Amino acid sequence: MSTVNSEFRSMKDQITTLQDQVNSLFSSLNELRSQRSSIESPSFDNFSRDGSQPVFTPMHAGLAKPRLRHPRFHGPTSSTFNFNVARSSLQNMGIAPTEEVITDDLTTAHATPAGSPPHVTPFAPPIHPTKDPIWAIKREDAIRLCQIYEEEIGIMYPLFEIEKVTQQINLLYTFMEAATRTGFAQRALPGSDGLQDDNTNLIKMILATTLVVEGGGQSELGQRLYLSVKPVIESKIWEPLDIRTIQLFGIVVCYHDSSHRPLIPNIS
Repeated sequence: MSTVNSEFRSMKDQITTLQDQVNSLFSSLNELRSQRSSIESPSFDNFSRDGSQPVFTPMHAGLAKPRLRHPRFHGPTSSTFNFNVARSSLQNMGIAPTEEVITDDLTTAHATPAGSPPHVTPFAPPIHPTKDPIWAIKREDAIRLCQIYEEEIGIMYPLFEIEKVTQQINLLYTFMEAATRTGFAQRALPGSDGLQDDNTNLIKMILATTLVVEGGGQSELGQRLYLSVKPVIESKIWEPLDIRTIQLFGIVVCYHDSSHRPLIPNIS
């Protein structure tokens, strides 16, 4: 436990340092913009409407659009999830019909990755295809998915202390939100901006597994999260085991079990 606590404190210190560096970079950028503004003297209205300014465009869009999506994402999600789990169990026992019996704006009768659209694009600015998929999930949605994981999966397979996972999520998103706010990372532009440390990979797999469970076995975003971690999973097969590697292998098994896909062909 002392090793885990020391690693957690080390991660917290690293994120704090990164955030300070991002804020310093943002201050430098503001100073450069001020110098440029004193020379060119553009009006603020014209500057904010200029499509060539990538830093301001996503911030304006981010302030306007989440209000439209927020009630859709946090509406009947939990009840829909419970109905889906119950219906799936009844179908496996041959009791319920296979056709869709509950329809709303968060469910679909098609067996496609579009089963949970609010999870695919929770941010208003479009996510560039090359981005790490973790950028497509908000802090509050990540915490919500983490809680659902604990209630539906963690209670049967206690691989994680969910309180520590929640703390790690908050630390991760403190850095991510600072990077987005300052323009250090921009979702609409090319570039992975990948986050691949051990704790983040575990968080990704927890989110991926919960998204697949909510989607009745399929989730495009969940699959993208898994694929972003897959190279790390494969490399760790040949490395000495530690607690995080065991946790990673365990959550990978849960992911494949939830997605109804064979495990061996995906990691061999």
